Amino acid sequence: MKLRWQGRWGLALVVVVTAVALIWQSSRPAAAQGGAWSQPRLVFETDGTINFPTVVTDPFGQVHAFWVVLPSEADPGPNQLYYTRLDRPDWKPVDIFVSNESFTELAGIANTQRIALFWHGDTYTWAGVSPSASAQDWQPPTALHDALPGAGLALAPDGAVWMAYAVPSIQAMYVRRLDPASAQWEDPHWVANVTRVQRVPNAVRVAVGADNSLHVVWAEYQAPDGWPPLGLYYTNSTDQGLTWLPPQQAADTGFNQPNVATGPNAQVYLTWVGMVGVGGKYFQESGDAGRTWGRVEQISLSETLGGSEGAPHILVDAVGDLHVVYAQSKCVWYTSRQGGSWTWPLCISANVPGEISNIESPSMALGLGNQLHVFFWFNKKQLWYTSRTLTIEGQAPLPIPTPTADPARLAPTPTRSPTATPTVIPVYEFDRRAPPPPKGWQQSGATGLVFGMVPVLILLVAMVQVQRMRRRH
Repeated sequence: MKLRWQGRWGLALVVVVTAVALIWQSSRPAAAQGGAWSQPRLVFETDGTINFPTVVTDPFGQVHAFWVVLPSEADPGPNQLYYTRLDRPDWKPVDIFVSNESFTELAGIANTQRIALFWHGDTYTWAGVSPSASAQDWQPPTALHDALPGAGLALAPDGAVWMAYAVPSIQAMYVRRLDPASAQWEDPHWVANVTRVQRVPNAVRVAVGADNSLHVVWAEYQAPDGWPPLGLYYTNSTDQGLTWLPPQQAADTGFNQPNVATGPNAQVYLTWVGMVGVGGKYFQESGDAGRTWGRVEQISLSETLGGSEGAPHILVDAVGDLHVVYAQSKCVWYTSRQGGSWTWPLCISANVPGEISNIESPSMALGLGNQLHVFFWFNKKQLWYTSRTLTIEGQAPLPIPTPTADPARLAPTPTRSPTATPTVIPVYEFDRRAPPPPKGWQQSGATGLVFGMVPVLILLVAMVQVQRMRRRH
């Protein structure tokens, strides 16, 4: 009897040691995902409505944000364009730098020479690399082309800025390059026409590969109403936009709001969303510069919830891992892909105080290769910001050159600076009622423990069986 109890205690010790090892192993992927997101911070609030929050970073470690405000829903009037810059730890005072125009979806970019902002897809303004938060540092708007809203921007390895946009008069997509040496826009290059008659293109997005190849994706909608979405299309060019492959269909009717990014080699990544009634957020990858594509992956918690709440933003960090933010079900979600597996989505807006009626249109930028910066609006009345530093080595910021002061051309309109609302540090938890993650996602610590206990139980049963066989003999 004594030996039998000793054997049982030995079995218990084996089980405990194995379980501890499995718990430690299952916690390692979560720890490797990097630091936590910062406490969400209130940047701006208004009695009107906020639209099109856009955040960009420059090589000097600065973070710049833009957004549009409609002062009053009852009396719309002209909407207003706002700008601010992050100077750690606080944001500089907010300013209107252009007003009395009709602003639609914004697109911004920053390189070593300038910060550029587009709206309508045809209007462009810029400032030097180190602007203060003042209208006086921005150039007057310049009309570029008769284009639809929703132009896309991308930086090339040589420092050039590429713009992709749609021309409504001929239902075609074009690209145009801002030369970094001359600081002049080159002539446009035709990309493609809409794939069928009675369609209008919009939401044109562009990315530039490490080999300077161009990758363009867009959505097509039913004419003349511009709804519903009828499909997403992709094409690319390897000769600076002179020639293009025939468009490939990435998604069918009911899907819109695409985005595109490129990896360090020949990877091309697409993301998009399903409209209301279709739902879901989706991802697809090409490993050979867009010639062939892998399977479509669902990256949202549900394939049916959500709608056209803003294009998922996809970024590639300094080591080639992917980072995506998107809005769904009154929350801004973040997920990343490391080693081929997607992490469980995290609600990074969970600690924003107040009753939520809607959260949409998140914008994310990657600074210095390892700093994620996210903006999103809350109920269209407040603009919030959160950030995260990844546990990978980033890039050292370039020294900021002394800017040449330009004559004041626009008088800034003073606005009240918002006061941040103090809140408790968030503890993020998932709704246990939510559906399980799609295949290919990383296991959480609890899930790893459950699956990790299976071999322990098998081992325990085997050892008990061995004990029984010994007693029989």
